[in-house]
Amino acid sequence: MKIVQLFVSLIYFMLMGIVVLAQNNYPTNYFRNPLSIPIYLAGNFGECRPNHFHSGIDIKTLGKENMPVHAAASGYISRIKLDAVGFGHAIYITHPNGFTTLYAHLNNFEPHLQAFVKTQQYAQKKWNIDVTLKPDQFPVSQGKFIAYSGNTGSSTAPHLHFEIRNTLSEHPLNPMLFGLPIADTVAPVPVTFYVYDRSASIYGALNKAYTLQKVNNEYQVKEPINISTPAPGFGLQINDFMQGSTNTLTYYTCKLFVDKQLVQTITLDNIGYDVTRYMHAFIDYPFYKTYKDWIQLLFCLPGNELKHIYANPTQQFNWNTNERHALEIECIDAHENSVFIKANIVVGAINTINKSYTLLPNKAYSYQTDEVVITLPENTVYDKLEFNPLINKNAKALSAQVITNLLPAPLHKAMRIAIRPNQELPTHLQNKVVMQMVSFKDTSYKAAILDEDRYVVTTKELASFQLTLDTTAPTITTISNAKHGVFKEELRFKVKDNYTSVTSFQCTIDKQWVCFEQRGTEWFYKFDEHCKPGKHHLEAIAKDENGNKKTLSFNFISK
Repeated sequence: MKIVQLFVSLIYFMLMGIVVLAQNNYPTNYFRNPLSIPIYLAGNFGECRPNHFHSGIDIKTLGKENMPVHAAASGYISRIKLDAVGFGHAIYITHPNGFTTLYAHLNNFEPHLQAFVKTQQYAQKKWNIDVTLKPDQFPVSQGKFIAYSGNTGSSTAPHLHFEIRNTLSEHPLNPMLFGLPIADTVAPVPVTFYVYDRSASIYGALNKAYTLQKVNNEYQVKEPINISTPAPGFGLQINDFMQGSTNTLTYYTCKLFVDKQLVQTITLDNIGYDVTRYMHAFIDYPFYKTYKDWIQLLFCLPGNELKHIYANPTQQFNWNTNERHALEIECIDAHENSVFIKANIVVGAINTINKSYTLLPNKAYSYQTDEVVITLPENTVYDKLEFNPLINKNAKALSAQVITNLLPAPLHKAMRIAIRPNQELPTHLQNKVVMQMVSFKDTSYKAAILDEDRYVVTTKELASFQLTLDTTAPTITTISNAKHGVFKEELRFKVKDNYTSVTSFQCTIDKQWVCFEQRGTEWFYKFDEHCKPGKHHLEAIAKDENGNKKTLSFNFISK
């Protein structure tokens, strides 16, 4: 029987190797550097980011904005999207070889494209547009100037985010596999090795950390690792680097060997936006929430549907007492620089954990009391989880406080929580209810919707929930430099809300809509043909999630 299992496993890994090779048969001389300066990376594909895997490479722009950006290959601009978060100003180019490139966090586009965007904004009366283009509208040749680099969207420093996607699936692929001119001879550097008991939940169970000692060109766990669980798992803190940059990157492939037999391969490539949230199952999430650092798990949690990056997603060890095993991990970056981590395993007396859990990855769940109704759809959690809500009643507050979990655990799908207020609210306050959500040290608010006799929100965070009221309008603060009502070059406002978020900010000059752009909490408008030099009247209206409205109006002179 063991011979048959060994033969099946051998065939399985051979087939997985063929699939990986087929997936990585990418053209290596098709795309050029999208900038005119050497490529140094601030981030690479597959890095762990809050709520997602990084989907491209972040190319440094000498610490400044407005570096010329060029088309990486011939094709046509197929999409333009402007947003205050995410990619900010972004251009998508579709190429005839089945790939699409994305250029993000841009400033202005090339003049003809910029003029087209402005026409679309005024036609739609919104600055954050998403436009799909036809092949004959904006064709480009390789190297054509398309935009200036910037720092727009969810960017914390000037850089160019660059992606290569499969046009049909829209899945981002690893750009490091396409032969871009990136010099990298630096191997990944492991930091700490971790051991887990997979018979317990990843949430609430303790991991055991082991320091690593560098010996020649490899890293070793100093002492033997004593295992007492029938289902061990391993994790790794590790960073990759490249010369010319101090930023940390991540590996491309990680291989796990036991007694020189390959038992697991993790490959970071082809991760779609539809599955990128499974990053929460790729890491030790409680460790991240506590220490803001990443431990990458070398095993697949049961609720992790991102199974294609694992050669053996159901891999387990069936070790017996008094066995000894040699563990070896090889981490390889996209330029084939590799590092080895080695450890010796000693299996002691096996302790089996028999514990029941409330939430299971493949089961839906509902919890109800007089104060609250909580529902979670199936496939919401990545691992089994204890779920014991606590209810603290407070007659003086608008509602009881409902603590859904004291453990840091992510949700893949939205949980619905409906809380009954302690009192019936008058009609004019029924749309002013917000849900206060406290998760560890983070407090946020979300407008709650009345459903029969309870107020409802959906959320992907376990937290402490309580109803409160929001009757406060947003604030609009002028931050432009002006003297005696005279503004030069632009109008700029800071727009904030104390509880929820600003859902709309509209401005008119002389009763005509003008295009204010958002950057974080700031909104700005640079004077153009829609506001020529002279006297004008401005009216600005900001609204929040609960419909609270603030209006600001004044006369001014533009120069």
